[in-house]
Amino acid sequence: MQPLKASAALWFIVAAAGQWLFASYVVTVYGVSVAAEGLAGLSRARLMHGFVAGDTIGNIASTVHILLAIAIHGGGPLQFIPQIRQHTPAFHRWNGRTFLVAAIVSSVFGLYLQWVLGATQGPADTAGNTVTSALIFLFAAQALRHARARNFAVHRRWAFRLFLVASAVWFIRLGSYGAQLVERGFEIQFPSAFDTSMNAAKLLVPLGMLELYFWAQRRAGTTRTAVATLLLVMTVLTAVGVYGAATIKWLPAMGV
Repeated sequence: MQPLKASAALWFIVAAAGQWLFASYVVTVYGVSVAAEGLAGLSRARLMHGFVAGDTIGNIASTVHILLAIAIHGGGPLQFIPQIRQHTPAFHRWNGRTFLVAAIVSSVFGLYLQWVLGATQGPADTAGNTVTSALIFLFAAQALRHARARNFAVHRRWAFRLFLVASAVWFIRLGSYGAQLVERGFEIQFPSAFDTSMNAAKLLVPLGMLELYFWAQRRAGTTRTAVATLLLVMTVLTAVGVYGAATIKWLPAMGV
C-alpha cells in the first residue's frame, strides 16, 4: 500500500474507533435513560438544554438531536469501509440514506436549540454550529445528487466532506479532552481563546486536511510523502483526543 493511502487508512481506523466509542457512550448514557423513562430520561444527563417540564418541543428536539448521534457516529464510518461497499451494496445505500437524514435532522434540531432556546456557549459557538449546519445541508445535497447520477467517484468525495462536517462536534470533544490530557501530563495551560478557536478549527482542519489529501492524490514523489507525513501527525493528534475523551469522560460515564 502506498504511504499516502496507508496513512489515510490509519487515520480512518483511529477515527472510526473513536466514533464508535462515542456512539456507545450515547447509547449507554442517553439511550438507556430515554428508553426507560421517555423524554424525562434527559433529566439524568448534564446537558445545556436537558429535560424541561412542559417544554415538549424542546425536550423532543434535545432527545432527537442527541440520539441521532448514534446513527451519525455509529453508521457513518461504515460508509467508507470498501469491503462493506463492495459486498453489501444494499446496506451501503440504506445506511448512507440513514446517515444523511440523521445529519440533516440533527442539524435542524440543533439550530432550534441554539437559536430559539438559547442553548449555546456564546456567539462563537452559535456561529460555528450555524456554519456547520449550512455545510451539512450543502454537502448532503451534493453527495445525493452525484449518487443519483451514478458518478460515484465524485459522490464519495462529497460523502467524505459530509462525514467530516457532521463530526464537527465530535472533533471539538477530541480537542477539548485532548487538551485537558496534555495539560495534566505536561503541566501547561492553553490560552483562554483555545475553546473559541476550536469552533473554527473543527471545520477548517478536517476539511483542509481532506482537500490536501485529494490534491496529493494527483501528485507524486515528495508531495505525497509530505502529505502522508502530515496525515500521520493528524492521526497521533486524533488518537490523543480519543484517548483523552475516553478516559476523562466517555468510559467513566459508561461505568467502565
